Amino acid sequence: MDGTGGTGGDVDGGTQGSSDSGGSGEKDGGASGGDGGPFCSTLSPKPTFCADFDQGTTQSGFDSVLQAPAATGAFALDKNGPLSAPAAVTVSITAGLADTSMGRVELLEKAFVPIPATSVRLTYGVRVSAVDPTGGAQLSEVELGKAAIVVYVTPTKAFAQERVPTDAGGATYLSYPLSVVPTAGAWTHVEVLIDLSARHYTIKIGGALAIDRPLASTVVAGKVGLGLGLAYYSGSTVVASSADFDNVTLDIQ
Repeated sequence: MDGTGGTGGDVDGGTQGSSDSGGSGEKDGGASGGDGGPFCSTLSPKPTFCADFDQGTTQSGFDSVLQAPAATGAFALDKNGPLSAPAAVTVSITAGLADTSMGRVELLEKAFVPIPATSVRLTYGVRVSAVDPTGGAQLSEVELGKAAIVVYVTPTKAFAQERVPTDAGGATYLSYPLSVVPTAGAWTHVEVLIDLSARHYTIKIGGALAIDRPLASTVVAGKVGLGLGLAYYSGSTVVASSADFDNVTLDIQ
């Protein structure tokens, strides 16, 4: 995951949203890959990937863990009020670390084989305990070839960032405010739905529509990638940050 992050200079606030069930009652995912615990095993139809962190491991079917710098924080199982029992995963970042060229990153990563896709749907429950008030912490990233849709939060704002590949091989980063912010300290359901056929995406937070807009780029067929956790890509220092994640599904159609 190679987003640069940051607020993009045009984030002008969201409204406080309410948490919901995090999708624990929705039959919107299962596991053909990942952790097939109590949540994942009950869901039908089965999506491409599901992780509920209920098998005693923080990696829970993800391919790899990205930590930069190495001492930036930690992953731990959390059995204190998970979205679905017995566990969620807690992602934490240590306070006061100086910025690096990679920022401060604690991400679980999953790559999916290149397949023709008309839509990608990511859902997860998140409980944000603390994030830097100015830095904008990344919660999730869906990669679509060289493009990406990212969800960021601060204590009072949330925004989507779209990574748009350029002809020269680089990328530009476009940031758009979300109209709903996850409620601090409460489980909130997040859904990112990308319609590749219509070149369009929506993000819902707590069941409320937070953004609905066309994709800025033409997505070239390629792998789909998922990054989940906390990441800062700008600023010199951060406060201690922590968020819990549970009941993650990603479906590729």
